[in-house]
Parts: sequence; C-alpha cells; structure tokens
Amino acid sequence: MRTQSVFASWIVPLFSGFAAACSNNGSSTPTTPLKTAEELQDPNTCNECHQTHFTEWSGSMHAYASIDPVFRAMNARGQKETNGALGAFCVKCHAPMAVATGATTDGLNLDSLPQKLQGITCYFCHNTTGVTDDHNNPLVLANDAVMRGPVKSPIVFGHSGEYSQLFDDDVATAGFASSSFCGSCHDIVVPQHFSGASQDIPLEQTFQEWKSSVFAVPSSTNPLNCTSGGGCHMDRQLQVPIASPTIPHPTMPTRATHSHDFPAVDTALTDFPDKDAAAQAVQDKFSTSFRIQICADRPMAPPSGIMVTLENLNAGHDIPSGAAQDRRVWVELHAYKGGSEIFSSGVVAPGTPATSVSGTELLYDQTFKADGVTPAHMFWDVAKQTPKVIPVSTPQAPQGNTYVHVFNGGAEPDRVTVTIWVEPIGLDVIDDMAAAGNYLDPSIRAKIPRFAVQLPTTQPDPTPSGTPVTFDWTVDAALAAAADPTTSSSSPTGQPCLEFPPIVNIIAAPPPPQQ
Repeated sequence: MRTQSVFASWIVPLFSGFAAACSNNGSSTPTTPLKTAEELQDPNTCNECHQTHFTEWSGSMHAYASIDPVFRAMNARGQKETNGALGAFCVKCHAPMAVATGATTDGLNLDSLPQKLQGITCYFCHNTTGVTDDHNNPLVLANDAVMRGPVKSPIVFGHSGEYSQLFDDDVATAGFASSSFCGSCHDIVVPQHFSGASQDIPLEQTFQEWKSSVFAVPSSTNPLNCTSGGGCHMDRQLQVPIASPTIPHPTMPTRATHSHDFPAVDTALTDFPDKDAAAQAVQDKFSTSFRIQICADRPMAPPSGIMVTLENLNAGHDIPSGAAQDRRVWVELHAYKGGSEIFSSGVVAPGTPATSVSGTELLYDQTFKADGVTPAHMFWDVAKQTPKVIPVSTPQAPQGNTYVHVFNGGAEPDRVTVTIWVEPIGLDVIDDMAAAGNYLDPSIRAKIPRFAVQLPTTQPDPTPSGTPVTFDWTVDAALAAAADPTTSSSSPTGQPCLEFPPIVNIIAAPPPPQQ
C-alpha cells in the first residue's frame, strides 16, 4: 500500500496558543485584586474570566479523571489486591492536586474531597514549572500564585502570569517542551514488584511512540507537538479574546488560543457536561487517523483471499495507544457474491466482548501475569505484554505504519464491506472487574461506547447485522481504479484494490494549477 507523506494533512502551527494571563506584549497596572494560590487552585476561579476554556475543560476527560467509575473501581480493587502497595500510583495522575495538597494518599477517600481537588485541574497544569522524567507524572509545581502559559510579557490582571516553554507548541521557538510536559503524564511504567515481573513494565507508551515518530523530528518539514493545532488534542481557535473578565480590561487582546476539551478515545460513562459533543469529537479524531485499503480476487483468478490494510495515517502514535491493553480495535468484514453473503468475520453483537468471538481480527496489547500464560486484565498484574497495534510512521520506517491481514474466505467476491470498530475499554475487562467483586456498578457495562471509524467521504450503509459499513469494495469499482493511471490501486499479488481515502498517483496525475 503506497502512502502519501504523513505530513500532508497537517497545518503548520503559526501562532502561540492559550495564555496563562492576558497580554498586549507589555504590562498594565492591575485594576482587580490578584488571586491567591488557594483561590487559583479552584477551577471556578478561572471561570470568572476564562469562561470558554473552563466550559471546554468541564466536559473533558481531564475534569472527569477522578470521577470515572472505571478508574475508581480499578483503584479500589488495586489497593485491595496489592494490600495497599498501589498507594498514590493511580490517583497522582487522576487527581494530582488531591495528592499534592495531602488530601489523599490512595484515592479511596475521593468522595469526601472538594470538587476543586477532583480531576486534572487548571492549576495543576498552569502552575507547573518543570518536568523531571518522561513517565508517571514527574511534574514540578511552583505552588505559588503565578499561572504559566505561552504568552510572553503577560498582563497582570486578576492573577500573575509567566511565560513558559512548557505551554508553547511552536517548535521553532520552544522545541518539543510542551510534548514533554503532556507526554510525561501519558506514559505509565508499572514497577516490577506489583506483578513479580523481572523488570519494570512500560505499559502505556503514547509519549514514547510519538517521540520515535516522524512528527517528532525537528528538521522535518512540519514537526508537531502533541498540543499543536490542526488535528492534535488541542485544536486552534484563531484570534479570540483570551479572557472575558467581569471588569473589562481596556487593552484586552485577542489571541490564537487552544481549545481545552482534549479529545482522544475515552468518553464519560456517567452524566457529565457535553457528553454528546465529546463523543462526536472522538469520532472526528478517528475519521482523520486511518486509511484503509481493501484488495480481493478478480474474476477467474486463483483465490488468494481478501487483504485488508489499515494505515495509521495521522494519529501521531500507535493505534491503539495509551491503555492499549484495555482498548479493542477490530475488523468486521462481509464478502458477497451475486447478492449472497459468502463469508464474514468479526461480527460482534452489541454487548458481546470482541475477544470472545472466534476468528475476530483484534488489535490491542495482550498482557499476561508472571507465568507468561495467564491473561492479566489489571495493570498491577502485568508482567509481560505482546503488542499488536498499527505502528506510527518513524524516520527509520516512514511507510511502516500499516497492519495487514488476509482473510482466507470468499473467493472471487463481487462486493466486500469493512467496518473498523474501536472500543475504548473492552467488555472482557469490564466483566473481569465485575467477577472480582462489587467494585463497579453493573449498569456501567451497557454504557461502554463502541465507535465505527468513518472517513468524511464515506456514507454509512447497514449490513445484514445492522452495523454501519464504513468501506465498500466492489469488483467493478476496483477494476476501474486499476485501469486509471491517476490512482494507486493494485496489491503486490495483482489483486484489484480500493483505498479509502483514495491515493492520487502523483507521477501520473496532472500538475496542480498555478496559484
């Protein structure tokens, strides 16, 4: 499967983003009392001026981090099964201010803590002054009344502000400091003594995956930080007021700011602000992350199966990533001939764990206990892992960002449909939690979402099982594409292929018009 440059769909970041304090590249005499550190620790204080960012954050997984019932259940179970050895391992990432202030040591008392200490708050991020490692939340807080951001020479209005490269995603001026800032909380290394492993287990490696990718090469055409606008986790809002204080500032500037909803893959499982919008944002991320190629036998040709290639186009890290041991990504395929189905695979009924359906082509990190055989669903039990993911493109293997599977059924089909499913957390993981005790409300199982990857150019079409068809190969369309010199459409085996979205053959295609 040929690929265009992985940079082609990215927008070069042109402006700095969200300001910790307002700026007009100068200073201003304060006209409002400055907030204390204690006041700034409460996100509601930020809402007095930064209403848009507060609203976005309020519906984000950062705000939900310590409320998430799956997190609560895993932490409670982990504390019990490790006899308390888990300590603050989970909660220092999911409610870091609760740990930093000494309000909790293990997260078991979160229900009794004030809202301002729940989740990953404004103060925890914008009071950070340093990063001492690359995993397990190594951030250093100043514990003062200064909020940091990417704006140079910030206005002192409501609170003190300070420029920090940790918030500046402009690679030309700040390098990859902001990625180190975010990434160091999104990589998790599990100490070996939890499971009896021979060494510490690098369980969640999103930051390391990005660091090894083509996106993290400073000399590349478009190097990108994790927070860069144009498709990462903090999209751009060009030229809007940085704040709307109750008492307007006479020179309040507009800025190119970042959104603060942080869409990725997880969504809220209980009542929470903007749930539908958050789910749609996740769906939108999937729509730009993949390219899919389907190849199948041409009429009267020797059977060689149906080849499905999944390309990690723009994710910036492996797919799945993060808690990849909990994620479930799979292929549902149907092959038809003369209007009748002749083969199917990966048909997982709603409410059924994908791991329980024989023959399903699944992508996730398989994890095992110390014996190397027994599956480990809980991270503190993991002593060994076998990754099965779609890799990110790297400088060493720029076109190695694909996963290929050949389905051996359905010789000479005239139609093939493929749906790529993404489940943020597998139902088998939820069932394991339920079997262990009363850690998780049973109603949560039915709320685990399942997303069908749909590119912006594709139209859903129900299959016999009622699932949406994301990608539709027909022999006529594939043969026509194979005969078209402006497309790249044949497989190494000579099968006719269709690609979604299609790749234009830049050699055969006419040059673009002059601007």
